[in-house]
Amino acid sequence: PAKSTRVRRNLFGPVDHEQLQQDFQHMLHSSMEGAQQKWNFDFLRDMPAKGLLQWE
Repeated sequence: PAKSTRVRRNLFGPVDHEQLQQDFQHMLHSSMEGAQQKWNFDFLRDMPAKGLLQWE
């Protein structure tokens, strides 16, 4: 069997996995804060947050 010579190109440079993880955590935290303010619910603790609305 003949070996195929496939060409690979790195279009965006090497990936900094630590920075990628930090960026992801920051975006996730921002998203969770926005959802908590919008819905008055703490999604991390899975319980209502303190705010204007009273959960029953």
